[in-house]
Amino acid sequence: MNRLSIVPLLCFVLCAASSSHAAPPVVFSKQVLPLLRSQCFSCHGGANPASGYSLETRDRMLAGGRHGAAVQVGKGAQSSLVLYMTGELKPKMPPSGAIDLEKIALIRRWIDEGAKVDTMIAPAPISGIKIPAPLLKPNANAQH
Repeated sequence: MNRLSIVPLLCFVLCAASSSHAAPPVVFSKQVLPLLRSQCFSCHGGANPASGYSLETRDRMLAGGRHGAAVQVGKGAQSSLVLYMTGELKPKMPPSGAIDLEKIALIRRWIDEGAKVDTMIAPAPISGIKIPAPLLKPNANAQH
């Protein structure tokens, strides 16, 4: 076998190996939406969102506000949503404090993956769920 015939095989093996270790796609409702709700919705939600930028629907999120498009699908590093969070655009968002860089990286990856929104309903936190007592009462007439 000569060198030229090994190159395509090597490329195939390397690509297969790297794709098997790729991170699973970001799930908007479970990973991105809870962050946006906790850090951004107080200003960028409701009837009069700050700077005209609403995060309440995917269309509004992508469209942006008075400063233009906030999300450039497939280009997380160039999206103003990410640039405001990192402080590369001013004012840094959120104004109340910094978002963890790992969370910003997750949002950037979500945008890179196509900014897909599965639902705008975030799952309820597990700690807030109470399991009700059984609804059935023991039957006093039951034979053991």
